[in-house]
Amino acid sequence: MVEENVKVKRNKNPPDLTIQDVGGRDFLTKPVLLTKDGNFIISCQDFKIYIFSSQTGLPVKSINTNKILSIALSERPGEVVVAGLRSVTVWNYEETKVVEKFKYRLGGRVSWSDLLTVFLPNNFTTSGDVYLTFLNKTQNNFVRVNVREKNSNVIFKNVTIDSQHIGDNDNSIVSLSNHKVPAMKNTSFVCYDRNIAKVQCFQADSERPLTIVRCHPSEKTIAVGDTSGRILIFAGIDTSDELKPAKSILHWHSLPVTGLSWSLEGGHLFSGGGERVLCKWFPEAHSKPTFLPRLGSDIMGIVVSESNTALKLQNNSVLILDRQDKPSGELAGLCKNSSGWPAGLSWDNRAKTLLLNGNVGHVQVFNPLSKDTYTIDITRQNYLTKEREKSPFNAEVNQLSVSSCGMYLCTVDCCWTPVERVNLRFFHFDPSCQKFTLNTIVDTPHKHGLNALKFQENRTSSAPLLLSCGNDKSAKIWFLDSSWSCKHSIDYRRLNCLGGAWSADGSVIALAFEHILTVWDREFRLRTTLLNEKREHVTRLEFGKETNYSPFLFTATDSTVSIWNLMSLECTFTIQMTGCLNVLCDPVSGLLALITKDKISLVDPVMNVVKQEFVGVNATGGAVYVTSNSKSMLYFITYNGLIRSIGSKIKNAGFKNMKIFEKPKNPLFLTKANSVTPMEITAEVPGSAAHDIETILSVPLHAIPSNSALVHSFLANRLLALPKSQVVTNLAPGEDKQEETSKQMKKIKQVFTREIKSSELDLNSFCKLLKEKKSK
Repeated sequence: MVEENVKVKRNKNPPDLTIQDVGGRDFLTKPVLLTKDGNFIISCQDFKIYIFSSQTGLPVKSINTNKILSIALSERPGEVVVAGLRSVTVWNYEETKVVEKFKYRLGGRVSWSDLLTVFLPNNFTTSGDVYLTFLNKTQNNFVRVNVREKNSNVIFKNVTIDSQHIGDNDNSIVSLSNHKVPAMKNTSFVCYDRNIAKVQCFQADSERPLTIVRCHPSEKTIAVGDTSGRILIFAGIDTSDELKPAKSILHWHSLPVTGLSWSLEGGHLFSGGGERVLCKWFPEAHSKPTFLPRLGSDIMGIVVSESNTALKLQNNSVLILDRQDKPSGELAGLCKNSSGWPAGLSWDNRAKTLLLNGNVGHVQVFNPLSKDTYTIDITRQNYLTKEREKSPFNAEVNQLSVSSCGMYLCTVDCCWTPVERVNLRFFHFDPSCQKFTLNTIVDTPHKHGLNALKFQENRTSSAPLLLSCGNDKSAKIWFLDSSWSCKHSIDYRRLNCLGGAWSADGSVIALAFEHILTVWDREFRLRTTLLNEKREHVTRLEFGKETNYSPFLFTATDSTVSIWNLMSLECTFTIQMTGCLNVLCDPVSGLLALITKDKISLVDPVMNVVKQEFVGVNATGGAVYVTSNSKSMLYFITYNGLIRSIGSKIKNAGFKNMKIFEKPKNPLFLTKANSVTPMEITAEVPGSAAHDIETILSVPLHAIPSNSALVHSFLANRLLALPKSQVVTNLAPGEDKQEETSKQMKKIKQVFTREIKSSELDLNSFCKLLKEKKSK
């Protein structure tokens, strides 16, 4: 970075100003484990293990470790195996203590810097085997290391990273493999049989590369998914080097199979992909599969336990299914947005939360202290899933703004079909239901989309104004009456309006019409214009926030960042900076934050000094300054989907390590039954107590849980089925007992006082009956 006519000072970061990770649990790229009883979900970050309750979703315990490459369950209950860079550690997560620790022992010349991944089998505690993937020149070698016997050997060569799986009673290891030709990737899979110490291979069609491979838990049967949506089942595998073609082919998916898993007994096979549908196959019965549609995101992984199933979704969440394959809850991390978070980052000062893009057409709300996350459905659209060689159009939130009071939310969603659709939506916060409700929808507020959307800084009780800058060469001012409508439309020489900003008190507005800066007063009358000498288009504008910096206007182009003094109408500071994504002013210190993809610079516009720089940030440009207790914090989002901060060190709210047998209440789990506090029943309609009996009768006998697991819900259903209250009349003492006795006596009399009609016959009738019997 080169500055013009400015003395640049680069100081080291002071001890009270740090850059740190704020939020975003990573469930997508990190492994997710289910304990055998299904009571706990185990996940990990770089240096920490998290244990969640599958019933409530709360993190009940965290364990600090060294750098984590992989985790796996131990054969012993209550233990988890953690693989690091140089060693494997067995942790008892119930007592939070180290049980065993082993170091890798490798023969030959191996560089630890070439270590890529570690694969841990579930029988590590008994076998001592660990499988490491090393980069050897241009190929990845898969090495078996036994930490107990201290020996190692290469099993596979040129394998695909993170594609390994073990089955057949932990005797067969399978992995995807690449062809020697660089263009042919994932065209084969290999199988290592530990019983015969032999590697077997199958070569697939180069036009249908393989995506995932899974081995049967108790048999040498292999299921492989490919890019065309097929699932190939290899059964009856002999000892030959080349595997024979698949015995059966299961084909329902039209997109690549990205999730595949056998059930614990091996009778079922689960699969999923970009269709957002879970398929449950029955290979032995040769029957049609069952489906669970509308899962909310693409399936990226499937984990099965005895009592439930966990689905890893592309939006960085984990969906929990019960025994009947019905969703029972969801663990939500910070959602990965495929569009790159186009709406940036906004701050809700009322709720102390950050708002950013989530799923397509959604906005996610993230609390940086408690790490809670929930979503707001903005577009309320039926998501169109991908199709083979086709990309359907879905509306995405492109602009987002929250008022300083936190009571108003405005979004712009666009769907770029041949006939484009652009909607401006205004939401009001409803205190009675504690959520944003839709107030106004404006169809096509600007043609061809918007460039900027900002609420006015308003310190009164009235609703603030809204500024929108569009691609139709105009800027519009929106105000609230009973609904929102356009009050003013501003244009200048028919130039494109590329951005705008409000002053700190909301009395002045600055608009960028290509290379010309225009300043307007509170009556939206033009006061002055400023010309960019290089005639570069101005893309970012920001007013000074702090009192000493309020006369300054900060602008950014493709190659420079300029500071204008509106009192003297001259440019006082210019920095040569390419690719500036955002310009923000600190409301407390007045420092200017210049954000590029790889660097964030903090500039003092009065001293003309670049005070601090943070390198290697990988920022998207979405950022916001937050003020709390007279201290400011700069939050920004990275392309990895993590929210980071620059400022004083945050004291995380954290959670108390609880006994894993406790069942705490849930603010993180997105299950409706768990997230809502039960209210008193106000109706006198009794519930159906036989629903649980019907559920038990509808499943096979081997799938029915034990009586101890059913007794609580069984009794609760019958108690809830009783009427809430019983009407009692005001009776005198002893009168209620007499009335009850009289009712019983009436019932007895009605039963035993029935008159029996006698049927008497005369002599003639009796004789006729005798004659009829004799004739017969």
